[in-house]
Amino acid sequence: MYRHQSSAEQDIASDLSRARWIKVLAGRGNVLTREIFSPLWSGELSPDSVQILLPDLSAREDSWLDRRSYDVCRFDPGFTPELLRSQVRTNMNYLAHAARAQHNFALHSFNLPNTCRVIATDRVAYVTFYSNSAHGRNSPCLYARAPGLLYSIALQQFDAAWTDSAPALPAPQP
Repeated sequence: MYRHQSSAEQDIASDLSRARWIKVLAGRGNVLTREIFSPLWSGELSPDSVQILLPDLSAREDSWLDRRSYDVCRFDPGFTPELLRSQVRTNMNYLAHAARAQHNFALHSFNLPNTCRVIATDRVAYVTFYSNSAHGRNSPCLYARAPGLLYSIALQQFDAAWTDSAPALPAPQP
């Protein structure tokens, strides 16, 4: 276990470099724009498949994305109700450009409870459970090696969200 999810980034980068496939379920996707994923977007890494799930921006009227946003507004005075939606949109636009070198890349959106982040490969999974009273970056991150119960649960969480998701690659914005 890592005390904060950011403490796991060096190990995540190492595991991504050996991955045959990568699956990411994220509440906003900021990690996808950081250095740990840059070898993937540059083409230095070329796994067999990359599947990314980010919250559904088209869902309105009390969506799970909005519920998470209101949770964060309660403990972060700089957070506005539209900020999380804006950050997800920015990260999707980033991925639309960055992932052009990846031929086996899929970005989908989900409208399910925004309760955790999962970064999984064929060997390991990193799971961060979100709290209603803290940012995910301040939450502990669990490391699970395959095979194992926590690893299976992480993949099950991802696969359940993927099954109910829709393609979400937006048109690149200038």
